[in-house]
Amino acid sequence: MAGLTINLALGILYTWSIFKDSILDSIQKGGEGAFDWDTASLNDPYALCILAFAFSMIFAGKLQDKKGSRVTALIGGLLVGAGFILISLTTNYYVWMLGFGLLTGTGIGFGYSSATPPALKWFSSKKTGLIAGLVVS
Repeated sequence: MAGLTINLALGILYTWSIFKDSILDSIQKGGEGAFDWDTASLNDPYALCILAFAFSMIFAGKLQDKKGSRVTALIGGLLVGAGFILISLTTNYYVWMLGFGLLTGTGIGFGYSSATPPALKWFSSKKTGLIAGLVVS
């Protein structure tokens, strides 16, 4: 249940489609406080987030094996939270790359690494697919 809950929370990655539409609307409307991004770069924070997510899972998996799920989940939660706090304060492209792209992506990698591997260890290897599917779903 904890793994399922963590993975549900990490579904925050898929909020990018909502952010992207709002950022595009802001660019088109312009004015004070509007996003001033090149529309060709709208998906850059999402792309960086996916890359950071994938690469961080390597390190997070090793940490999870050494320190356990609690530490790995805590680091993931702190990184995702820091990333979202950071992007809530600005419309700056580079800060969004850092906040959503790098911090949130890395946090998601740590979060996923804290949930799935322990669940797989707790059950028979005959049920690996079922357990991984349940946790990730």
